[in-house]
Amino acid sequence: MFTSADTAEIESLLDESDLKSPGFLNDDVVRRMCEYISHNKNGSNSVNLKIKCIQFVSYCVLGDIVTKEISDLSATTVDSVLSKNIDDKDIIMDGLIANIQNLLYKPSNSFANVRSKSLGSGLNPKLGFNRTDETNLEQWKLNGGLYSIPLLHVILRHLDRKHFSSNIWWITPAILNLLDDTSDLHKIKLKGVKALQTLLKYPFCSLPNGKESQWISFEQTGLFGIFEPILVNMTYFLPPSYPAKETCIIYESIFPALILLYKRQYENNEVQYKTCLQKLLSDNILTNIFPRIVSEHESLTLTTIKFTNQLINELKENITILLSRFIFVLGEYFVKNPFFTTSIAIVEETIKLISLLINFAPIERLNCHKYDFTALLIIIYEKNDLEGTLDSDLLDKLKTTWDSLIDKKCGLDKNEMEQLLKSRNNLEQLLN
Repeated sequence: MFTSADTAEIESLLDESDLKSPGFLNDDVVRRMCEYISHNKNGSNSVNLKIKCIQFVSYCVLGDIVTKEISDLSATTVDSVLSKNIDDKDIIMDGLIANIQNLLYKPSNSFANVRSKSLGSGLNPKLGFNRTDETNLEQWKLNGGLYSIPLLHVILRHLDRKHFSSNIWWITPAILNLLDDTSDLHKIKLKGVKALQTLLKYPFCSLPNGKESQWISFEQTGLFGIFEPILVNMTYFLPPSYPAKETCIIYESIFPALILLYKRQYENNEVQYKTCLQKLLSDNILTNIFPRIVSEHESLTLTTIKFTNQLINELKENITILLSRFIFVLGEYFVKNPFFTTSIAIVEETIKLISLLINFAPIERLNCHKYDFTALLIIIYEKNDLEGTLDSDLLDKLKTTWDSLIDKKCGLDKNEMEQLLKSRNNLEQLLN
């Protein structure tokens, strides 16, 4: 049980905290603050003190400046205290929203600010990042402005949809200013992607039947046309302009955000939702990304092909329209690549991709490409056999995929199999 002396201690810790001091989020202090919050969820203590404590702990939830243990503890504590059954959640949320306003970065010529003004004023030669903004940004960081980012995450995580309309005026520019930043990819720009993902995941989560129509939907906000081009543009952050390791981190952030963005925008229009996924695959991954990375960037290729397989699983039979394009890319940039067998993980994901295409493509279309799929599997088999990388596990995956072609009656007929085995008897393990 916390006493008045404990409360006085917490107040003292809060008074001593200084956002300008890098070490003010001491693990012991944060742990003590979490204990206090957990024991006073519905206590009679001042709600203002509760708001200050939650705000303090919120600075730790994204884990950038504290240990993972403290970050997890902070997130769990805030989640439990802002659960829907507490008496004063709305008051606490109003307090956090009021407190974040002075912490947010507000560049004078930001894209977000321009969006909020009339677009009928013609060209604006001052639009862009200038020296004044650079100075303001550095001052914002020195004043502890970066702590507004995890606090924004907490607010978006616990904001009820019924309150979104009254807060859209500051939430939209707050996220956009993070996404527009060019000074720090990891601490600012990608945190903007995470903030957008949090907004889509929580306030705009699917509601039970009957309640969905009571509140504004994401489609009704009109924000899709602002956020989608920004995320799609980040798919072009490729080597050599960006290190492959950074592009991997970017892709791990933006691809899930894009899928969720399409899902929320087209909640009631599955056809349009899947059309967007097809476009993402066709225009970005197959046309622009794979041709530029497969031969040189192993980790990035693996990250992208795994996400591609997720998209195929999401599209299912709707992947058929891209079948020819997939076959070309697989042959030209994967199987044909002389270094293809150097990464067994990529080989296995490639076989998985082929297997998914076979499983989801209708028989009439699959029959048109049965020789293409046959050739892809044979070449993968022969390359790995020649390089000594064909272990039993890889062979099983190839045989399973080969059998799936046969099961759909899109494999080679008996005469073709016999002729193939006569000319290439090394295929016996695969074909039998």
